Amino acid sequence: MSKLEKIDEEPAPTLESLIRRHRALIEELTREGGADPDALKLADQLLRTVTEYARNQAQAAHKKTELEQAERKLKIAEREAAATKAAQAPPAKQMTAEEKMAEYRRIFGMGS
Repeated sequence: MSKLEKIDEEPAPTLESLIRRHRALIEELTREGGADPDALKLADQLLRTVTEYARNQAQAAHKKTELEQAERKLKIAEREAAATKAAQAPPAKQMTAEEKMAEYRRIFGMGS
């Protein structure tokens, strides 16, 4: 099994565990004395990338919540608009008995 396959099987690390690993990496790099500035910059960029990813995930979750709320409000507004439209529709005209008979004759082709 390759390293990539092993990585795919493992669950993604949490933000907290990545921060702990970052701190340990920085401590290790500085403990060695004369830490390579390029390695420190790379470690710093790694943490920046991780925190940016976490921020983007939080923003995406917030936007998803906002979208769901907007969809619920839209459904409510559509229902209210339909109810208002139905309430404002003119009432159906009631036909008199004579008008009904005339309509039946017309429909069934029976002359007056």
